[in-house]
Amino acid sequence: MNVLIGGILLCICSCVGFYVASGYRKKLLFIQDFKNFLDFVETNVMFTQDKISVLLESKKDSFHKEFTEFITNYLSNIQDVSSYLTKYVQEQKLLDKDTAELIANFMRELGRIDSTTQLQSIKQANEALSTHLTRTQDEQKKGTMSARLGVMGGLALFIIVL
Repeated sequence: MNVLIGGILLCICSCVGFYVASGYRKKLLFIQDFKNFLDFVETNVMFTQDKISVLLESKKDSFHKEFTEFITNYLSNIQDVSSYLTKYVQEQKLLDKDTAELIANFMRELGRIDSTTQLQSIKQANEALSTHLTRTQDEQKKGTMSARLGVMGGLALFIIVL
């Protein structure tokens, strides 16, 4: 009976540790996807100058789940994008407030200004996002640590219960 209880505690602690670690990983993937998106938009603004909605629709499936959902919601709310982005910044739980505001401010301007200004905006967003990416990569180490602590804590509880 003690082995069963210890096994359950081990599983619970491990799952909690991996759940916390996945939050950090999702945040990092979202920011990396946004940087890739900026590079994609920059290339297309310089060369093809297609409509933004066409670009987003063609590229959205090449990103991870969270960023794809963001792009899909952005496209479905394209008529009232400002209120959608304001709501997104307030309600999202994945990113910190500064990063979410940076992304929202860039997306508000996307496709609404001339190509030269758009390129400058992309470069500014890329520079600002580099700082956020570095910080998020450092936070990723916390995620790895939490997964390890979850497993170690579960093992400790397993041994104590035995």
